[in-house]
Amino acid sequence: MFADLIAWIFAIFFVEPFEAAAREKLAAARAPQEIVRQIGDCARRGAPILAEKGLADPGWIVTTVARIWVGTANIETVLADLDPNCAQAVQAARPYLQQ
Repeated sequence: MFADLIAWIFAIFFVEPFEAAAREKLAAARAPQEIVRQIGDCARRGAPILAEKGLADPGWIVTTVARIWVGTANIETVLADLDPNCAQAVQAARPYLQQ
């Protein structure tokens, strides 16, 4: 139950805003639909992965949230570090996200 709460918090405050912004940027940059789909899949898998990591290592979650909040980390990098499939999706999307 606590894991679900953590996943929900991450989804609302980090993952969903990331997915929405990424989709908007990718659409504006006319990125291939496959990249848009991969980023969406990555974002949907992200909250439970973040919750699991946070429950296993509470210090990591506090540090990660603080780094995202102050801008020294971003959610796509955090997701890419935790999920190899996200790493591939983020790498493929990065040129479009930076436009």
